Amino acid sequence: MTKIPNLFKLLSERGITAAKLSLDTKISTGNISDWKSGRASPSIEKVIQLANYFNVSTDYLLGREDVIYSDFEFRVTDDERELIEKYRAIDNYGRETVKAVLESEYRHSAAGASESKQKVVLDIAAYGGDNITVMADKEELEEAIRKLKEQDD
Repeated sequence: MTKIPNLFKLLSERGITAAKLSLDTKISTGNISDWKSGRASPSIEKVIQLANYFNVSTDYLLGREDVIYSDFEFRVTDDERELIEKYRAIDNYGRETVKAVLESEYRHSAAGASESKQKVVLDIAAYGGDNITVMADKEELEEAIRKLKEQDD
């Protein structure tokens, strides 16, 4: 029997294959297979790595607790994790762009705007772009972001 039971439950629930897990974590598929069959146990370092990958506690992963998340712990959803990974992969210019759009979206949401995405596009379009996806000129986008920030002050 496997010594890390909830690993395979999480793989199944989240539709992740052993090959995908191996690719994402650099843990060999042979190790994963050995863990599943009970022929071997993961090191504590691997347990921690897997718990971080799945955003669960090590106790949950090892089957020592039934609850994935504790009430007092901060956890992120799979969608949020994907956004964080993409954010970390982009350069500083991309990060500044994301921050500006996110701040604008947040302001509109906080103000109760129901069409915040359209409002962001309109804000940027007011400074020379048709919409955010069309605006490819770096200087033009930086100027639009600067003006949006000034508008908030």
